[in-house]
Amino acid sequence: MNKKNFIKGTALPVALFFSVLVLVPAYGIQPASAAVDIMQQQGAIKGTVVDSQGEPIIGANVVAEGNTLGTITDFNGVFTLNVNSGTKLTISFIGYQTVTIAAKSGIKVVLNDDYTMLSEVEVVAYGTQKKVTMTGAISSVKTEELTRTSVGSVANVLGGSMTGLTTVQYSGEPGSDAADIFIRGKATFATDGYKPLIQVDGIERSMNNIDPNEIESISILKDASATAVFGARGANGVVLITTKRGREGKARISFNTSASVLMPTKMVEQANSYEYATFYNAMCRNDGIPKVFSDEVLEKFRTGSDPIRFPNIDWVDYLMKNSTIQTQHNLNITGGTDNVRYFISVGAYT
Repeated sequence: MNKKNFIKGTALPVALFFSVLVLVPAYGIQPASAAVDIMQQQGAIKGTVVDSQGEPIIGANVVAEGNTLGTITDFNGVFTLNVNSGTKLTISFIGYQTVTIAAKSGIKVVLNDDYTMLSEVEVVAYGTQKKVTMTGAISSVKTEELTRTSVGSVANVLGGSMTGLTTVQYSGEPGSDAADIFIRGKATFATDGYKPLIQVDGIERSMNNIDPNEIESISILKDASATAVFGARGANGVVLITTKRGREGKARISFNTSASVLMPTKMVEQANSYEYATFYNAMCRNDGIPKVFSDEVLEKFRTGSDPIRFPNIDWVDYLMKNSTIQTQHNLNITGGTDNVRYFISVGAYT
């Protein structure tokens, strides 16, 4: 082979060699070391969840952030989750503070006690009890929820705010519009036996005349284990109301005021005197009895010529307004020292 042919014969392989080097990055082929890193990132992440004392937490929730992938810890506090290394994991359990941490193999997560949740107490039949240790069916509502709506009766606020509690309002008459309360229906069939036992600071009394701003909390005892202390009196449930107390410190003054407009949603359209008399005569004719209103009386009703003896008055429209303004004002002063504490509340409802 001469020199010319040797150079010509090697030109093509050299050109192909350089083209391969250029195309490799275009197809995204990564070096061997990067491929090993990806294989290490993908797979099961194993970790352990313990409390502040180092004891394993059984049944803690471990959820990957941004998706629905999750699991719970076993009897040894160990969890295994198929996520990429570095994925945010949220670990939570009742009574402990929630922790968010980046996933990596062999991690150990420590959950600290949530003292706010553990120290929360509920009013029960014999005093107070920590919420996490209760076994009876008890629901409660705090003062913040009671004062959201401007109403004159506490019973009207409770409707829809607690499970197992039903309120029925039979009248809208001012001063007599308080709703009747049922706790898990009627348990007895006495005249007033369906009403629950209501105690305000341990004294049996009505709740309708209490300003919602003076209430600290309301607890509803619903099942036999919660109402056992009251015997037969608790057969229809028990409502325990705790009013606010003075707190140690400087005097704190708070003032709340609200105003609203009350109006009926729809009024019943009533017949006038002439229409009523005409329909009544038609009823008598259909029943085969003499009519009550003569033609002369019907004419006076129709024309209104004798409004004294044959009036035509819509009493609802005559006595009631289309709407009215309702206002509620409350002034609270609380404070005290180590020996004396005070709580003063003044309210006005119009």
